[in-house]
Amino acid sequence: MILPNITKNYYKIITLFFYNLMKKILIIGSGNVAHHLSIALKNSGFEISQIFSRNLITSKKLASKIRCDFTNEIEKVQDYDLAVLCVKDDEIQNVVNQFDKRPIVHTSGSSGLSVFKNQKNLNGIVYPLQTFNKNTKININEVPFFIVSDDIVFKKELKRIFLKISGKAEIIAEDRLKRIHLAAVFACNFSTEMYSIAQEILMAENSDFENLKPLIYQNFKKIENNKIKTLRTGPAKRKDFTIINKHLETIRDPRLKKIYQAISDYITQND
Repeated sequence: MILPNITKNYYKIITLFFYNLMKKILIIGSGNVAHHLSIALKNSGFEISQIFSRNLITSKKLASKIRCDFTNEIEKVQDYDLAVLCVKDDEIQNVVNQFDKRPIVHTSGSSGLSVFKNQKNLNGIVYPLQTFNKNTKININEVPFFIVSDDIVFKKELKRIFLKISGKAEIIAEDRLKRIHLAAVFACNFSTEMYSIAQEILMAENSDFENLKPLIYQNFKKIENNKIKTLRTGPAKRKDFTIINKHLETIRDPRLKKIYQAISDYITQND
């Protein structure tokens, strides 16, 4: 009865030792996420073995920045310990099928573990909750990283790796990741579109978007120290249907009219 437990514990020790040797990282992709993660991993002491990307122009630029090799040919991929996949969601499945021998993670908040269903190699998700642009500096130390994997030891090793580049790395369940990503879409993607709409409205009146920035910045300051729901202001909050109807009459684009009506209805019905 003792032998199986010894064997099991010995296996875990050997496995952990193997994982702790994960130093060489292959970055798959050369876009915004790949740019920031490769630099962060490099600065944290990991070796970026190579950049693999079908876009040789962007991969060459990224590779020159972190001083590593690059390729767009699967046959020329060099030795690595862990592959970090940073490509668009609709490309993940195809790329995963080409890298089925060694540990691999993708960085999408919405694709899930199902993309690995036919894979036997160690796999998982490392989702950085941030919007990335290669031309915009980011304090990577403040970015939360959410880790998902079916392998208990592997996800602990992923946490160890990404805690080196951020103080916020958390192992979570896949279902929770889906809800976090949904929240991020509302908080970031949709709010950005609202700013874009506001800018278009002002441009039509030859007014500068700069005039809105003090309002936007002040709103962000309030968010930091208060419950979001208590910060609601405006005609929908006040249930001022006279103003709401005047705004709807002003909007010419039927698509924007639907957006305004839907958000106003949501606020008035959930206040």
